[in-house]
Amino acid sequence: MAMIAGATVIIALHQVCFITSLSYTSIAASTFLTCTQPIFTAFLGYFFIKEAVSWRSRLAIVGAVVGMGAITFGGGNSDVALTGNLLALAASVLAAVFVLFARTFRQTTPLVPFMLVLHVSGSLFQMILAGFSGVSLVGFSSGSWTALLMLALIPTLIGHTLLNFSVGHLPAFVVSASILGEPVGATLLGWAVFGEIPVGWTLLGAMMIVMCILIIVLEPRTPAIAEPSRD
Repeated sequence: MAMIAGATVIIALHQVCFITSLSYTSIAASTFLTCTQPIFTAFLGYFFIKEAVSWRSRLAIVGAVVGMGAITFGGGNSDVALTGNLLALAASVLAAVFVLFARTFRQTTPLVPFMLVLHVSGSLFQMILAGFSGVSLVGFSSGSWTALLMLALIPTLIGHTLLNFSVGHLPAFVVSASILGEPVGATLLGWAVFGEIPVGWTLLGAMMIVMCILIIVLEPRTPAIAEPSRD
């Protein structure tokens, strides 16, 4: 459990880097660079936990990233700050490293204890980090508290739990590749909530991402890792 708590520092720093990058660069650039995580996961997984990545899956990962680039940069984007881009890239690498750790831990650790240690230790670490950084954790408006609560419940509790469940049964780079669907979901939500109609490049990128994810998911792989027995 102590090693899981230690790995929490990695994913916490990932979140810090990603959120901070949004203060320096555009949302599109930050999202694109952060979601290059599957590239680093596949590369590092091959060397450190010996996960085989076929040439077909490698090409599919590259194709999905190109598709995401079409979505995020198809309309043109010139307001890019080097500091923000580097932070987003750091967030991508940190997320990839955490997924590899999670892949290893989940082979011997059931999901519920894993997530309990992850969230508790992560919260404590970020509270300590905020204290040293002089960041206030109070005084927000009711709207901000509502938004924070929704972030905690949906993408964190539900989304991260599903990802950490999956990483116990699938190769790390396959789980990482699933986040490449994020720009597609963001595009659909932007269309429904904000009336942002997707343009040609966005539709083309969405189709590329969906096709490449299907290629990766349907690729023959090693048998799934079963949840450890509780007996």
